[in-house]
Amino acid sequence: MTGPRPHPSELRDAARYRADPADPGAFVTRQRNARLRVALMSAFYLRYPCRMGQLHVLATAGIAVARFAALSEVYDVIGDHLLPVDRGGQPRNEAWANYVRAFDEG
Repeated sequence: MTGPRPHPSELRDAARYRADPADPGAFVTRQRNARLRVALMSAFYLRYPCRMGQLHVLATAGIAVARFAALSEVYDVIGDHLLPVDRGGQPRNEAWANYVRAFDEG
């Protein structure tokens, strides 16, 4: 697991959702990733709003709240690939950079 040690509440959450008891840290890491994606995506669409962006944020938040990404490595990977920005908040690829550029140009 990367980052700070799991908080007891995170470990209780892992147990509640029946994560792998041998590796609750994986659940915690993926759930932290999901929460970070919600924050990054929300910030992005606040700056660059569109109607589909609202749905994108809602779906991402739903996945985080339901713990889908925490329980599934695949959901965690998919979440990263659908994120419009990298961990630093910069457009993730040329298509998202074009979106930002088009928005900024009106």
